[in-house]
Amino acid sequence: MKAVAVLAIAVVSIVASSSIDTLSSTVSGLFGQVTTLAKAVAVATGKPLQPLVLSSLALPANLLQSVTTLSSTTLATVDGVLGSASNQINGIVSSAGTDLNRLLPAVRSVQNILTSTVSSLNAFNVPALDSLTGTLSNLSSTLGRTVAQITG
Repeated sequence: MKAVAVLAIAVVSIVASSSIDTLSSTVSGLFGQVTTLAKAVAVATGKPLQPLVLSSLALPANLLQSVTTLSSTTLATVDGVLGSASNQINGIVSSAGTDLNRLLPAVRSVQNILTSTVSSLNAFNVPALDSLTGTLSNLSSTLGRTVAQITG
């Protein structure tokens, strides 16, 4: 009986660890895309966008504390939501180019995707996601302020 319990705990730990690794990879991809867009905007405007980059850096740091208490099913669902957002952002960033006239609409689109992602994650009503959704909300707001700052 003890062997079965130990085996069950080991399997759950491996599945949870694998799910956390997958989710971590998804969030890192999302982080990378937003950072790429921020760098392109900074180059196009000739202005540093430090608050935006600092908001982006908080993403991976907030991930671990958010997900350690989630079930593997919830982790997989959250990974799906974030993966979808990351894929959409990837498409936008890859076609944004370096011209400010294309970058600003791209930033707005990414802001909308982040806002929608936060709404989707909040719909789960899982308190363990609060730090992740808070960081994504902050990043979305910072993107909005960045566009406002650039456009006057």
